[in-house]
Amino acid sequence: DERTEALADMVSEVVAEMRTHITRAAYGNWEEMKESLLSQSLPSYLKQLEDFLGEKTWFAGDQLTYADFMAYEYLHVARVMESTILELYPNLRRLVASFEELEPIAAYLKSDDYLSVANRFNNKMARWGSGEP
Repeated sequence: DERTEALADMVSEVVAEMRTHITRAAYGNWEEMKESLLSQSLPSYLKQLEDFLGEKTWFAGDQLTYADFMAYEYLHVARVMESTILELYPNLRRLVASFEELEPIAAYLKSDDYLSVANRFNNKMARWGSGEP
């Protein structure tokens, strides 16, 4: 329905902005940009997502949408950057747990396919998230 689509679209725009900040830092001067990303940019986006999600199961309510997939991807990236980054966001932690409990997602996260690319978010040119040590 139109309401579900609108809610998903709003969330996807916030996640896209968050992704832009992460990507800019990953391909830029990672060491210089990492601190402000983790202390300023990401907390701002995470707070928006936390508040928007509220007590809903998924961002659009009871229906899983593409926005939940997008959000999960970049919440996962943020957790890899800083394992404690979601501590202040109980609604987002609940969303991540619910997403990871979905049967196909849970199976994938245990698979060799996932484990072979678990920390690859960017190509080899990136200074962070390329899967390189």
